[in-house]
Parts: sequence; structure tokens; C-alpha cells
Amino acid sequence: MPLNLRDLQHFLAIADTGSFTEAGAQRALSQPALSRAIRQLEDRLGDRLFLRDGRGARLSPAGERLLPIANRLVREAELGLEDVSAFIRGTRGRLSLAALPSLAATLLPGPLAAFQAEYPDIDVKILDGLAMNVETAVLEGRADLGLTIRPLPNVDLDYEELQADLFGAVCASDCADGVFDTWADLARRPFIAMALRSSVRQATDQAFLQAGASVRPLYECGHLATVGALVARGLGVTALPQLTLPLLPEPDLRWTPLDRPMIKRSVGFVTRPDRRSPTVDAMIRHLVPSK
Repeated sequence: MPLNLRDLQHFLAIADTGSFTEAGAQRALSQPALSRAIRQLEDRLGDRLFLRDGRGARLSPAGERLLPIANRLVREAELGLEDVSAFIRGTRGRLSLAALPSLAATLLPGPLAAFQAEYPDIDVKILDGLAMNVETAVLEGRADLGLTIRPLPNVDLDYEELQADLFGAVCASDCADGVFDTWADLARRPFIAMALRSSVRQATDQAFLQAGASVRPLYECGHLATVGALVARGLGVTALPQLTLPLLPEPDLRWTPLDRPMIKRSVGFVTRPDRRSPTVDAMIRHLVPSK
């Protein structure tokens, strides 16, 4: 069952835009021509890939199954062509980086500036998101390199630590209760937590568990800016790793290292063993100057 790379690119364009009309314009095809190409692809696969309604086109169950496969196949083909092109033309190409927002804003800018100064003709794309999204992007080939926390041992990625990021208590600068030294101290105040799926939340839940403290968050927030604003208004306290502090919009916050237990998150980069390239290695040399 031969699949045409161009047909897969057409499929991805419709999945991305949710519209045959917009995808046709993006792919420089008329809507009838695009519909015909997708219909031929559906005939080869034996099922519908899109369900059309008044709001556009959405993926069918078969389309949902095809999406990660198509992403991987198209990405692999693009990388292969880029490798040939880079060999012919020199240091040109594309680098896709996935990163936790806190690492994208703190650890990445300096090395990235140095990398771009050395390789000005390499286009860099940055994807920021939760740790599991960073890992998935690298595993699926949508990202060449990921900046994240240490993955679980069963994740099929290579990991190298850049630094350990210490957790501490964050409260308003005029907090009446003074300094918090331990997680048990922190548990006695209204606690403002990050969202359940975040790497910060997983670490703080584990720390409270080790401290034997039961904490029911007063608020749960998906963004650091929200946490910082609530803490600054005296609505509660929180615990954050030190690398996140530059992202807090409120300057009048106090951060104090926490003990019993001392919690550090390992932050570094992940790569797929079979996807290392000279471009990825060049970026790693800037992330780790001793490389």
C-alpha cells in the first residue's frame, strides 16, 4: 500500500487547519484537487480520515490513528532531505527545540544566542510545554532536542543533566509569618499549587508526602504568573524551584530554600539515540561548554 509523501502533507495541513479551504490555500491546491487527493488516500487506507460538519473538518478515529504516524514519516523525510541539502550547501538546516517554559526562559537564551551567532543559516523552532509534552515531541521526532526534567527510566531517551534546581518557599515580602525553613512549616499556611500535571506539582506533592504533611491546595494554577500574583496579594504561599523565579511577574516576593526534605529537580536535555545529528551536537556544545 504505497503512501505518497505529498498526500501525507496534505492530510497534515487539513488536520492542522481544520479546513479543506485553508489547507488548500496553504498547499497551493484548489479545494476539489485537495479533496480528490484525500479521497484517494482514504481509498488506499480503506477508511475515512475526516468528518465534515458545519464548522469544518475534524479527524475521524482512523485519522487520529494516522496523525502521529504521518507526523513522524513527514518529519523523517524532511530531515533526510535537510541532511542532503546541508551536505551540499554547508551549514544550513533546521533545529527544533522543545523545552519546559522555565528552562526555555532561563537556561536556553544564552546558549541559543551563541549557537545562532555561529550558525546563522540554521532555522530554530522552539516548542514549550509540560515535561510529558517535551518528551513526546522528541520521541515522535517533532523536536530534535528537549530541555526538561529527568525522564522516567522506561522512557526511551538519552538524558544528560545540566544542573540541579533547588525548591524553596515563596511568600509575599511582607509575610507576617516570617521565614519558612521546612515543608512542614509551609503546610501550615494556605498553599497555592501548580496544576496537577506539571513537574513542579509532582515534586511538591512528593515533598509534602516525605515531610508527613497533608496539604489541600487553596488554589491550583496552570501558569507561574498566576501563582506569583496570588502569592503577592497575600492569598497564600507556594513552593517553586529557583529557576522559575525570573518568570514571576511580581518583584515583591521572597524565596527561601526548604529543608526536611531538601528537594531538587534534575534539569537537562533529552535526545533520541537514533536522531543525533551534527546540528544537535552543535547545540549541545553550547548548552554544555565542556562538550
